[in-house]
Amino acid sequence: MKNNFFSKLILIFLFSNMFFQSGSAQEVILKPVEGLGGLFSDIKITKVRMLSETEEALNVEVSYEIDNDTKYVLQGAILNSRKSRIKEIESSKEEVKNKKGVLDLSFNFKSNLSRSKYNQPYLDSRYVRITFTEAGDDFFDDLPGDIGSALGESFDFEYKKKWRVGGGMVIDVPIKPIGKAMSIRRN
Repeated sequence: MKNNFFSKLILIFLFSNMFFQSGSAQEVILKPVEGLGGLFSDIKITKVRMLSETEEALNVEVSYEIDNDTKYVLQGAILNSRKSRIKEIESSKEEVKNKKGVLDLSFNFKSNLSRSKYNQPYLDSRYVRITFTEAGDDFFDDLPGDIGSALGESFDFEYKKKWRVGGGMVIDVPIKPIGKAMSIRRN
């Protein structure tokens, strides 16, 4: 009877410990960069939260509020330490349908690039730029560099990340038979 009581007590302790450990994981909130961006704007970003990341991808959740009736498209960019857009990393585009809400943005390293031009295995980024442009203005997409995002409402957030440039590594491992495998011959 005592054994049964102690085994139940141990199970309760283990399950409660797992619950408290899983609940204590902290979410990563991206910190806005100080500046004039959005100071006089009808658009407010209330929070940018990192959902997931790998060495070649990043997914964030953008919480926003809009104080006008304009239809917008939400898009992002990854910036280096000089706040220049890293062209090798592309962002998803999301249509903003409500005045207040949450949208997810995905950033991915372009898979069709020739990665042999890089000397380092990783590409460093420092910022995430979130840009609202008016829906239907495909004109912004055709502009070179950062001009398109400069004409929209842009907000920068700190987020340091290393993006893997090279694909997987191939390592040749010579196979040396041991034991009975040494006597096996190929015909």
